[in-house]
Amino acid sequence: MAAAQGAQTGVKLAVAVGAMVLAFVALVALANGILGGIGARFGYLVTDSTLLFGGVGYTQGDTSIKSKFSGGSAAIIDKDSNIVGAYDISASKEDWLGGYYLGAGMETMVMDHVSLKLEYRYADYGSIKANASDADEACTNNVGCRGYDTGVKSKADVTDHSLMATVSYRL
Repeated sequence: MAAAQGAQTGVKLAVAVGAMVLAFVALVALANGILGGIGARFGYLVTDSTLLFGGVGYTQGDTSIKSKFSGGSAAIIDKDSNIVGAYDISASKEDWLGGYYLGAGMETMVMDHVSLKLEYRYADYGSIKANASDADEACTNNVGCRGYDTGVKSKADVTDHSLMATVSYRL
């Protein structure tokens, strides 16, 4: 009798832990969907089981840029326009950027509850810029660039091309 009660309690505990893990994963997926972007999908049923669609929306992502200029070719200039020296210089920056996405794809039902989806998505996040004077440890030779105008600037246009294949089971 005690063994049966122990087994029953163990099963109840396992179901409760499984439910909590499932709820946590669902909340993480929801937060990722909300923080990752928002958009709309529109389409046309080609057959009873195949949809061609397009999508558009807002997206955001964590980006970084790192550039290094070496060979002592960059001069560091102080506030009075005096040349402090020539050093190897690097510029870096991290930032969250927002932009838009455009996409297109096809989804088809392969069985009663199973569908396959293939989607291409292009995202444009804009630009990220970095200056050597923004970095705490931008210059070598134990000389920091912070506060000095080095003239070293980097810019990157951030885009993303993605191709996604999805298998979905619908209840």
